[in-house]
Amino acid sequence: MHSPLRRLGSVAAVALLALLAGCSGPSASLVPPDEWSRNVPAKYGMPVDSRIVGETVLVTTATGLIGMDRDTGAEKWWRDFTPDFTDIGGEGGLTRGIALFTLTVAGDAVVVTKAADKATGRHPKEVLDLDTGQTRFTVQAKVTIENGWFFTHVTKSAIITFDCVDLVECDISSTSLADGSPLWTINLPGGRVDLPDQLSWNQERGYDSDGIGTPMWRVAEEPEFALVNDHKTDTATTVDLDTGQIIGEWKRAENYAWYVLVGPTVVEVGADDMRGLDPATGSELWKHRLIGEDQGALLGYKGLLVVDGQLIDETESGKGSKRYQFVDLKAGPQGTVQAAPSERPLVVTPPLVVTVDALLTQAVATDPATGQQTWTTALPNTDEDIRLNESMYADDTLIISGTVDFDSPGAVWAVDTLTGQVATWAGESTLGYGGGFLVTFSSDKDGGYALHSHWV
Repeated sequence: MHSPLRRLGSVAAVALLALLAGCSGPSASLVPPDEWSRNVPAKYGMPVDSRIVGETVLVTTATGLIGMDRDTGAEKWWRDFTPDFTDIGGEGGLTRGIALFTLTVAGDAVVVTKAADKATGRHPKEVLDLDTGQTRFTVQAKVTIENGWFFTHVTKSAIITFDCVDLVECDISSTSLADGSPLWTINLPGGRVDLPDQLSWNQERGYDSDGIGTPMWRVAEEPEFALVNDHKTDTATTVDLDTGQIIGEWKRAENYAWYVLVGPTVVEVGADDMRGLDPATGSELWKHRLIGEDQGALLGYKGLLVVDGQLIDETESGKGSKRYQFVDLKAGPQGTVQAAPSERPLVVTPPLVVTVDALLTQAVATDPATGQQTWTTALPNTDEDIRLNESMYADDTLIISGTVDFDSPGAVWAVDTLTGQVATWAGESTLGYGGGFLVTFSSDKDGGYALHSHWV
């Protein structure tokens, strides 16, 4: 954590951190003056998500979007999206899980999924200016729900649209997020597209919507291309997302495999193994035998588990630990199979695995190369009903969020993964984290909500 306490670099700082770790919330004397709390107007509904971009905090509620000043918490703008969010999320509007798929932030642009168009049955995308909340432009589908498929993928500077007539052709277009100007267009036969996982680079968090699985931090590198499949000829065509140029065309595997796009590599996942393929030629770069019998932990709607260019294969060992194999996206398997405790791993990286217990009372860091613990820290928790709901990991800081009944705010812990030092905020739940800045929310008995900021 890059907090003011770490920057003190003194014995006093260590004492203060120790005091903080034993409290249910930060002492008032330790709270920096630029931390704030703001009530959420009742008409906005429940806050469900937050993104921190520069000096702007974007908060998604059940019915709309709030643009706020990061340092003061002052509201800069509000946009009511009740008809859209109700169409997507149901009568109550957006939930946190649905919000992750509905909203994408890229630079100073916010891409919002709109209610289904009556003419096409497809969901348009509206691009907003992050600083003002004003609409820049809207992207509409060219195909209808009866005759084709409509996909979009947001890069860091453009929105790519795929208007595909199944098993016939795909029109692929790139539009600048800055001003809506067209960048390139290409038409390809096939009509089936393997798209990059939008969550993989836009969201650096673990979210568990069913309350059963462990919300492990999952994030992949933004893919550089899309892959269009011609199932009539079993041909795959890769397209550069920046230029629209065809990178290559090659034959797919004879036995059907699952293709996942990440960074510079096509990852082909079969029943027993996976291969890294060159997107230009389809040739094999590396091959890895999966260490488990089921790659369900590896792949799923949460995306590939990747960190710093290394994919992580994982499986239960049946002896109270998980086994991990790290696979470099360019070079293939690295080193030997390693192990760490299996109970609720929230962070998995080559040098560090962090796990928590079921009651959220302790976090443990393990070096998977040696199996040795590097630190153990207590998580102050006075409510035995709090259960793990979500985790985030960035800047050597692990954010752990616990809820009561998977809905009501329980507690938030910020753990410095270098030292094991922890700060705790009781009665709050995580909305977003980035650049050392944490946004949480709390609720009261009357159904009201408040937003809170914390520098960690």
